[in-house]
Amino acid sequence: MIAAAVMVAAALVAADPTAVLVSERAPDALAACPDAPALTALVMRRLGRDPFDPLAARKAFVRFERKRSFVAVVRVREPDGREGTRTLGDRSCQALAEQVALALAVAIDPLGLDRPHFVRPAWAVRPAEADETFRRRRAAPAPTPAPRPPPPDHWALAGGPSLGVRLGFAPSVMLGVGVDAGFVRRDWRLALRAETLFSSPGEAGASLVAASSAGLALGACYRALPLEACVRVGITSWTIAASEGLTVPVEATRLLGFGALAATLAAGPRAYVGVELLVPLPRPVLVVDGADVWRAWPVVLALTVGARLGATP
Repeated sequence: MIAAAVMVAAALVAADPTAVLVSERAPDALAACPDAPALTALVMRRLGRDPFDPLAARKAFVRFERKRSFVAVVRVREPDGREGTRTLGDRSCQALAEQVALALAVAIDPLGLDRPHFVRPAWAVRPAEADETFRRRRAAPAPTPAPRPPPPDHWALAGGPSLGVRLGFAPSVMLGVGVDAGFVRRDWRLALRAETLFSSPGEAGASLVAASSAGLALGACYRALPLEACVRVGITSWTIAASEGLTVPVEATRLLGFGALAATLAAGPRAYVGVELLVPLPRPVLVVDGADVWRAWPVVLALTVGARLGATP
């Protein structure tokens, strides 16, 4: 009787095909796709037993990847060297894992799908636990993107055009354009700025007076985004002309120096708005018939809107 029992047990073992499971997940599929124990549980749910044995002659290879959707490559190598490969895909890796489990069950033990299910071993991972693992992984937050690398530690070319408004440098508002070019490195910027401005005729005493200016300035700026603070020094050619009332000459030009403090606010990766306080040296004065009829403000106010080209922070 003992011999008969041994023979029956051997027949039952031979009737249950097994395989070695080798399961891999690409880095971009780690969070959503099952590991080897969870995949084993899904196959067990199909066959009612654990078909995987590390000493089996048949080998089953599974690799999960993520492309536009999730992809699994299932490869089964028979003991005689024959090999079959199947590629499966799905938008959900949980649904894809069910397809992989069915493919493995059919490849390893196609008759086991119709056989009455046996009781699972106590140590086996239960399918409900595998499903819960999938839910936790799908709910996991997306990985934090890598921090933006710091600006390069070298001087890079930068510059751009601007539009400006200046108050207090002529009897009426001055409008103009400018351009600056220079270099940036980490939090610092050095720039040479050129600008020209014009005003419409404004009243000064009994005369209508128009003014224009063209200047160059060298500035050093410190950036703490989105703000930037600058110190500038420069020279400007200031011309004023009156329709009547100037003694001699009717048109006068002066070369002035100035110092300025400026602050800008970034309005995007390439745009900015700025305000500047400018002190002209000497202070421009308009003389009509020997009397001072207009003086520039001690501190001139300038407003600027511009664009940054080239290197940006």
